[in-house]
Amino acid sequence: MTEVTEVKRPARLPSEILSDGLWFQRAMAKDAHGDEVDADSAGAVGWCLIGACIAAHHSKTPEGFYAAVHEAASRLESHRGSKYDSIAHMLIRWNDSPGRTKDEVVGVLREAEARYYEI
Repeated sequence: MTEVTEVKRPARLPSEILSDGLWFQRAMAKDAHGDEVDADSAGAVGWCLIGACIAAHHSKTPEGFYAAVHEAASRLESHRGSKYDSIAHMLIRWNDSPGRTKDEVVGVLREAEARYYEI
């Protein structure tokens, strides 16, 4: 028998965390002094896409959520021909791409949240 895993929505969604804070490239999270901190640190004031997911899910981001984010990001930019070790690795590269904007990242997170959490 297959066990059904309940999808529990976090208290604050990754898009809400990122909308309310700063957005960074090439760092999971930073504090008010600009120093890198753990994504789920109480002192974090800004995050990258993956960092916001980690902060929202308290380091237990469901793989299915990353897959939904990947699908949303792929609609904005084709990654055909690119080889990535994992979905998370692709999302880090997507977040860190030159010209990427906070609005694009928040938009992708919102699309993934709507799909994954059925909101």
